[in-house]
Amino acid sequence: MKKRILNNLGIKFMSLLLAILLWFLVAQSDDPQETTPYFTIPVKLINTELLDQQNKVYEVLDNTDTVKVTIRAPRSIVRELRSSDIIAVADMSKLTDINTIAITYTVQNTNPENIQSIRGDHDVVKLNVEERASKLVQVICKTEGEVPEGYLIADASTDYNLLQISGPKSVVDKISYAGVTINMSGATSQMSLNAEPKFYNAQNNEVESDNITRNVDWLHITVNVLETKEIPVEYEVVGEPAEGYMATGVVTCNQESVVIAGTHSALGNLDSIWIPSENLDISGRTDTLISTINIRTMLKNYNLRLADSSFDGNITVTAFIEKKAEKVCRIDPEDITVTGLPQGYSIQFPEEGAACELRIQGLNAVVSKLQRDGVEAYLDVAAWMEQQKLTELTSGQYQIPVTVNLPANVEVLSEAVATVTITSAEDARSI
Repeated sequence: MKKRILNNLGIKFMSLLLAILLWFLVAQSDDPQETTPYFTIPVKLINTELLDQQNKVYEVLDNTDTVKVTIRAPRSIVRELRSSDIIAVADMSKLTDINTIAITYTVQNTNPENIQSIRGDHDVVKLNVEERASKLVQVICKTEGEVPEGYLIADASTDYNLLQISGPKSVVDKISYAGVTINMSGATSQMSLNAEPKFYNAQNNEVESDNITRNVDWLHITVNVLETKEIPVEYEVVGEPAEGYMATGVVTCNQESVVIAGTHSALGNLDSIWIPSENLDISGRTDTLISTINIRTMLKNYNLRLADSSFDGNITVTAFIEKKAEKVCRIDPEDITVTGLPQGYSIQFPEEGAACELRIQGLNAVVSKLQRDGVEAYLDVAAWMEQQKLTELTSGQYQIPVTVNLPANVEVLSEAVATVTITSAEDARSI
């Protein structure tokens, strides 16, 4: 019996192999092997608390926490598989010295023996591992967009002035402040909303990082919008300078008007900025008055404020004062107009030395011009006779004051007197 079994053993063995091969070919024709890719499979990182215990944080580099997985299995299997059945895991406890973690793969909802092969387009998760840092940063409110003309964006505030942030030291060190922004386009009243803070460096460039945590996720911002109004600055100089000095009449102000802001009702309570007279009193002064007053307190009393944040609120009024200048004006006979001469009389000025002099005092620019250009002079004989209580004249030489038209701010120190010869017609015939 044993001999019969062992007889032609080679042929029998080859027949078995052919049977197995035939069975395999038949099986493959019914359910052939297929290679199928599955894209963007997330890699689950486990035991990440190990880094937390070391006060360290990590960042995944080059998107290596997602992987393309290729599976080879029978067609019946791969047709039933979903991306969610593929599990990719990286164990933080197996972190290498070069900050990589090997990825392991498993497939759910099928017998592992059904999977001929499973592989990813990369084998490791790459990490950047750093010390964890924390600090407090200031919250700064920002606005964007324009409000309509006649309005301005006033103060902005949030429910938190400081944020506690934590993350990779290299990133935390770059952050100077947290900013929240609200769009104010077209706003004419108070605006408020919740906004997510962003982080900025000292150059006001945004610092982007998914690994920064903060103690609050949202901040509530409130921004006030006020109306504006332009009002004039009014003032009046009072008093008289010291003896020998006079005000030039030139008064300057660094702000002829200011733009103020407030509620509609508050703006209606103020139509001008009045500089108190006691600030502009030049009594007894020998030099120019420069008076500065800050109007912020005045506006605050009306619940108003300056619209221009760059204006410090200082209004300076300058009242110029000069020492009086004395000048002597020469008045020639041809510049004198004679009036009031009684009928039948003639008047003559001496041929030599006929000019008379007028000594005046006033602002240097004014009296110098009068001295240079001359003055309008009048000799009123009738007025002089009335002053002297004369009812008639006799032929002879007289000294009669000359009336001069002078600007209001010019004083006469000594009047001009003309020496003239008055002759009656009868006396003139007898000569």
